[in-house]
Amino acid sequence: MEETRGLGPDSLVETRGGGRFRAELRRAWNLFGPNGGYLTTIAARAAAVDCAFPVLVTSHVNFLSAGRFEPVDLAVEVLRSGRTAELRRVVMSQGERRLLEATLWFASPGDGLEHDGIPMPDVPPSHGVDPIEKVFPPDRIHPFWRNVERRTIDPMVDAVEVEREPVSRGWFRFRPEASFADPVLDAGRALVLLDTLSYPAARMRHPRDERFIAVSLDFHAALHRPLASEWLLVECRAPLAASGRLAFASRIWSEDGTLAGSGTGTLLFRPMPRSA
Repeated sequence: MEETRGLGPDSLVETRGGGRFRAELRRAWNLFGPNGGYLTTIAARAAAVDCAFPVLVTSHVNFLSAGRFEPVDLAVEVLRSGRTAELRRVVMSQGERRLLEATLWFASPGDGLEHDGIPMPDVPPSHGVDPIEKVFPPDRIHPFWRNVERRTIDPMVDAVEVEREPVSRGWFRFRPEASFADPVLDAGRALVLLDTLSYPAARMRHPRDERFIAVSLDFHAALHRPLASEWLLVECRAPLAASGRLAFASRIWSEDGTLAGSGTGTLLFRPMPRSA
């Protein structure tokens, strides 16, 4: 398993001119293929280049093909540009294969009505929960979690013997860098976490069932506020699995209790590869 260099270096994009970019998919972000939130972060960083609006507001990604851990090409197109916001489209490819197509809105901070009716769940604080390294031996922790320190509030699926509500919650902090000055890269922390807990949430309802993996069809993220802390609380719910598909909805809070983002998506079940 490739060692992580951190989300910043691992999602770096190289400008090729004319709205063209190149990036390297790093194996450190492997979860049965490149993690969807990681791919979305790369797309967002490419889309943000030369954009007059600094804040990533929403992203919607359709995943078209499974990527290899090799270089990718990105093409960025401006779909609409207004006085306060701009919509850009990104196509990520490897050779003739399109891996994803994303549309992303960027905006400037502005004034308007304010309210927040979604309080943070009543859970132990980040310092009151053991890291998974203290709960499980190294061979039972997926290498993906070298990128992110994880403190799980609910029982890990490895420890679950009975069916539970299909919800996954936990505190997370990126490593080796925990946050980033670049606002779009920092929003990538939310993109990764809002996407990643979808299948773990479903597994809470189906303990010990190793027949399937789930691959992402699409992923929508709404970024409501800047992330205000290194530690982030994520709650993901997978309320429905039917007809070979899984639906999920996730939310992310900063430590001060403010809701920073939310995500939804659909996954497709596939048989577990024999190699796994």
